[in-house]
Amino acid sequence: MILARLDQADRYAALHPAFATAFTWLRDTDLAALPIGRVDLGGGVAAIVTDAPGRGPQQSKLEVHRQTIDIQFCVTGDDLIGWRPAADLRLRATDYDPAADVELFYDEVLSWQPLPAGCLAILWPEDGHAPLASPEGTALLKVVVKVPVG
Repeated sequence: MILARLDQADRYAALHPAFATAFTWLRDTDLAALPIGRVDLGGGVAAIVTDAPGRGPQQSKLEVHRQTIDIQFCVTGDDLIGWRPAADLRLRATDYDPAADVELFYDEVLSWQPLPAGCLAILWPEDGHAPLASPEGTALLKVVVKVPVG
């Protein structure tokens, strides 16, 4: 898991060929004006714009993706993301859904990380993460850029 401000994201562009595209799009787009839903960025990269409210740490399950890397960016509101290594997850809440590329777990979060507006989290398949854990009802506008692993 990498946490950074968007204005410092370019230092991580060399970690994946599609990261530069994702960071540029996040910087150059009026994200608050986008409709809720999916935006195709090309090359298998897509952004998902959501305005889901915080659900609190107790209601946030850990999730794992196998096919994509998440770049979660808070446009407005401050999120809280739980983290635990995917290799340590044992208490499966759902089976893996390849169409949605997600598997959920009930395991206890090892660490909580604030994700303030203007900041991003890069979450690899090795990172079990519990997003939207800010206090219940917290207004959040987030963009999650899905980058194919390979």
